Amino acid sequence: MSSFENVGVLDVGKSNIKLSACNNLGEIFETISIPNETCKGKQWKYHNLKKSNIWVLENLSHLSKKYNLKHFISAGHGSGIVFVGEDFDLNDDGTTLPMIDYEQSIPADIEKSYEKICGDFYDRGSKIMGSASHAARQMLWAETVEPHKFKKSKWVLGVAQYWAWRLSGVAVSEVTSLGAQSHLWNTLEKNWSKIVYKKNWHKLLPPVKQTFSCLGKIREKLVKNYNLPRDMLVYVGGHDSSINFYRYQAAGLKNICAISTGTWIVAMADNVTLNLIKESLSMTINSDVSGEIVGGSLAQGGREYEILSNANSKDFRVDIPSLIKIIKQQTIAIPSFGNYDGPFPGSANRGKIFGPIPKNQKEKHALAVLYTALLTFTCAEKFGNNRDLILDGSYLRDTVFAQIVAKLCDKRKTYFDNETYGIASGAALLCFHGKILPKLNLNTPQTIQQFPDLSNYKKKWKKLITKNMKGNHD
Repeated sequence: MSSFENVGVLDVGKSNIKLSACNNLGEIFETISIPNETCKGKQWKYHNLKKSNIWVLENLSHLSKKYNLKHFISAGHGSGIVFVGEDFDLNDDGTTLPMIDYEQSIPADIEKSYEKICGDFYDRGSKIMGSASHAARQMLWAETVEPHKFKKSKWVLGVAQYWAWRLSGVAVSEVTSLGAQSHLWNTLEKNWSKIVYKKNWHKLLPPVKQTFSCLGKIREKLVKNYNLPRDMLVYVGGHDSSINFYRYQAAGLKNICAISTGTWIVAMADNVTLNLIKESLSMTINSDVSGEIVGGSLAQGGREYEILSNANSKDFRVDIPSLIKIIKQQTIAIPSFGNYDGPFPGSANRGKIFGPIPKNQKEKHALAVLYTALLTFTCAEKFGNNRDLILDGSYLRDTVFAQIVAKLCDKRKTYFDNETYGIASGAALLCFHGKILPKLNLNTPQTIQQFPDLSNYKKKWKKLITKNMKGNHD
């Protein structure tokens, strides 16, 4: 395929920022990354957008020359917004307020005020999660403690749309970003949520454009100062997990449950009836690129893995003898080891390990991977067992993870996608929406020889969770 069709994809996750060069089939040539740095501020901890702006623009220039990139699109996590002004200096990031790190706590009085005005579950699209998770709550926080700077803001943008604006100068809103627990968008009614009108925030939210819409070319100032391609086209972009899900939709797959893995385990399912989506289980009403409902079920698997394994890397392989030992001796970790309940109400920061404690790093890693596989199974289970299950993301670097999940989900077909970076692949495909049929590389997990039966382990895991949760409420 001609390099004329090559795409630069920016993926802004909570932990890392990645920039990839892809072709129009979503195949990735190269990916570079940096940590998504946070700093302590006067009012809140914030992301260092000034630093990331320089890194993104300089490296986009480098990759553009290397791969003749002609398109740019961004994906972003669903719990971030950026307050921007009318315009910006080239040496600035364009913000009127520092971008809030959503993992920090908010003041108690603001939290109470938010609960009174944020609407019901079907209006918000998710339960009220902990910390500063929701865009609407971040807006209330900013408006309360920084009213002057808040009033100076021209627009409030989702993470991906900030970068679209930064490069093109065009400010837009977008449904997958809004539908990712922002509490600003009613996916059922395809309109702004009640809190937006109560607070008169609709004036700060630009017009909604489709994820795959082209906004035009890169700002001339950026072209000159960073030596970027003058004819590079900039697209709206959207929510990372929704863009990953788009790959399967674009390939014609239906009635599926796709689970992307990383900092978050995010299960998404199409054609979902609303009665399956339970607020008490931290399930969500998301939006796909067409604005239609997608059911979501989340667990903070990456964070919990780090706590359980005492490591921050999922790149090394599971030692099979250690895994078998953990299963046979019934060493069981139950949720939750982070500050997020996920599918287990009231479990935040109440995680426990039952049975013999792992003796070394291999055993800790094996237990952590087994635990994240059980979280994945639980998220998938919320949408029934009549859907094919597709696994992708960073956990699939070790195929043992897929093998464990397949064992746990023994009543359904389970596949894993060899493309462990589906966000970049899906984002690149969006630039050619409706023009290209993606080619997926789905595989069936192989059976691990001498692998013990997991049915009893799974039953005991569920029993311990029920007992522990009951004890928490006694």
